[in-house]
Amino acid sequence: MPVPKAAEAAVAALFSAINTQDVGATLRLLDPQGPLACAFDLWGFPALALYVSWGEAVRWQEVSGDGEAVAVRWGVQGHGVQLALRERDRGWQVYAAEPRADEASILNPAFALAEAGGMHEPWLAPPPDEVEALLRERGTDRLLGPSALVSRILLWRLAQRFLELPPLPPRAWAAAMEYQATRQGDGSRATELALHCYGADKRELERAMFLLQAGWRLHT
Repeated sequence: MPVPKAAEAAVAALFSAINTQDVGATLRLLDPQGPLACAFDLWGFPALALYVSWGEAVRWQEVSGDGEAVAVRWGVQGHGVQLALRERDRGWQVYAAEPRADEASILNPAFALAEAGGMHEPWLAPPPDEVEALLRERGTDRLLGPSALVSRILLWRLAQRFLELPPLPPRAWAAAMEYQATRQGDGSRATELALHCYGADKRELERAMFLLQAGWRLHT
């Protein structure tokens, strides 16, 4: 199935906005609930250079896919990106990005370096609260890459946006975000890591997780 013309136009508009460093246009083209919008909010256009454009001025793109999952290629060196799009009331928006043309292609080397050695771009703005401040500080200390930092911070931002959370120590909420981000592989190891990273105790973590799970059940 060909890419819908409106989705293809949104992709072209995003590259144009990146080329011209147009903040307003970029924000309109990013799904505010997605990881790419979170990365842009945290680091600005340097994040999009890692995730989307490889730091290149892309003026022509070959777009393929089905609209919600789009592969974009440009140039002659196999550079490209896989974009996840969502159709919203305001039109098509980009939800997430993986900076390689397909699963057989290499990642943007600058992105791969940041993933392996830590994200060293400066934060665009100070953290809005103590929990995010902890997530940023400890994540930077641990040399987490952009994907890991975004996953933790986005979990917290979405919980704040959609749930009525009672007050708990920031370390408890930060530990809960860490636990959620790492529990898929090894639950017991995830608990140990979350407590160690943020100085919370097990009871605080359990309380935070209970409140989050209850909140999401009520929300849905």
